[in-house]
Amino acid sequence: MRRTWVSCLVVASLLLGGGVSLAQGPTPIAVISISGYDELRGDLEMIGKLGGTPELAKMVEGLIAMGTGGRGLAGLDKAKPLGAVVYIDGDDFPVIGFIPVTNLKSLLQALSAPLGEAKDAGDGVYEIRAGENPLYVKEKGGWAFIAPEKELLDKAPADPMKLLAGQEKKYDLAARISMKDLPEHVRTMAAGLIQMGAQQAMEKQPGETDEQHAMRVKLARRSLDQAVKEINDLDTVVLGLNIDQNTKTAYVDLVVTAKEGTEMAKEAALAAKAESDMLGFVLPDAAFTLRATGPIAESDRTSTKDLLNQAKQNLLEQLEDQGLSDEQMKKAKGLLEELFTLLEESMEAKKMDMGASVVLKSDALSLVVGGSVPDGAKIEAWVKKLVKAVQEEEPAVENHVKLNAETHEGVNLHVASAPLPTDTPDAEKLSKMLGPDVDIVLGTAPKAIYLAIGRDAEKLLKKAISESKQKAGTQVSPMEASLSLGKLLQFAMDMSGENQGPQEQIVLQMLAKMLAKSGGKDHITIKATAIPNGTQVRFELQEGILSILGALPQMGTMMGGPGMAPPVQF
Repeated sequence: MRRTWVSCLVVASLLLGGGVSLAQGPTPIAVISISGYDELRGDLEMIGKLGGTPELAKMVEGLIAMGTGGRGLAGLDKAKPLGAVVYIDGDDFPVIGFIPVTNLKSLLQALSAPLGEAKDAGDGVYEIRAGENPLYVKEKGGWAFIAPEKELLDKAPADPMKLLAGQEKKYDLAARISMKDLPEHVRTMAAGLIQMGAQQAMEKQPGETDEQHAMRVKLARRSLDQAVKEINDLDTVVLGLNIDQNTKTAYVDLVVTAKEGTEMAKEAALAAKAESDMLGFVLPDAAFTLRATGPIAESDRTSTKDLLNQAKQNLLEQLEDQGLSDEQMKKAKGLLEELFTLLEESMEAKKMDMGASVVLKSDALSLVVGGSVPDGAKIEAWVKKLVKAVQEEEPAVENHVKLNAETHEGVNLHVASAPLPTDTPDAEKLSKMLGPDVDIVLGTAPKAIYLAIGRDAEKLLKKAISESKQKAGTQVSPMEASLSLGKLLQFAMDMSGENQGPQEQIVLQMLAKMLAKSGGKDHITIKATAIPNGTQVRFELQEGILSILGALPQMGTMMGGPGMAPPVQF
């Protein structure tokens, strides 16, 4: 999934950088849509009401009125969507925009202030000089078509709604790119752009050894090869933004589909069947949660192994500068080599299943993590070797570490505590959240490892392990992460305290109160969902976050910024 971003960026650059000629039989390669004036106005009204600025939509209309000499958007059909279609024609990517109108002349007059007067170019076409380059506009069937060349208007679609194919109903703003329709020479061009962009990154950096440079170049070339391959495998890419007035959320979707039978399509099919044994580690009251489950692609496994090898070499080189004795160096290198061997073996499992949560409270700071591994016994043995090696250097460590302290649900628990340094910044606040000692609990099982750090570490870990076993085998989406902005903001306020200025305190308190009123709907979430032959990734803002966006005009005034234009009635 992560690799398709490269492909999308390349296609976007091609579309934006193409020419404007158009031969017979053009192929639509991308369609851009905007849901329509009325829909967007309704979104602004909702956001304004949530943020205590019910006049937000009228304020924006006031700005439009100011920019159009008081005419507003007369002549625009505000109920219909608008957008553009990008065609492919040889090496060119001509664009034709379309806007729904009730009266084109009225709309052109309204826009004359910001765009200049429209001149009659003949054949019902108007020319607008917006800067250096002209634009040509012609009305047909209730649509105003816009193009950078007059001849392109003859190729305008008879019915733009058919091109949108319902896209305008799903998203306020969206772009759909048909990757499968890119001809071979364009794919070659895309591969060249990728290679050109990465060439500079492959140059040797100051202080970089020959070995480090060679490894970095190897990783970069492998990534490039994979990106080029995926351009050929992709079918369709959709990027869409929507503000949902019913659920009072806003989200951005990235929907990527691959051609039938490709490696990406097969991976998507496997991801759709993902089952998790780590759901107990997604705590309902945590400030941040993350869960990732599903197959690990062969290309990702290979790349990760290379990265691990590079990291190992870097750490081994750093050990040389630590002033260790020969015996200490031998032990340290042995432990490091064994650790990275375990990490590489974990990639052979071909599956990832992990969950994690961070608890942020004024009196509690904790982290719990659980993940599947091929052989938990090997990891436990390595931890015991590490503890033994440390104890040989620092005998007092024995008083703070207890291996195999107890067993819970078949999991061996190893407990450690570390005194919190009293000379650290905000030591008193940290002590309140963590306690005088930082508690660390490691759990090892035949096919999993678990870790908890912070306040009530052992209690949280035991609860997470028990709930995970109860929910084991639950079918899930490939990935989901969530951040409570309210909890994060409150934690930041608790930590900064008197360090905040008067204005900062007022604004932060205002934000905290707004988020508190949302009834827990203050999350930013990212969720990946398997779909036929592909993946949908959704980035979502809940109601509480939208209320902050709606309150921005008020906060800008409070901070001494300029106010928005007064509302204007039409």
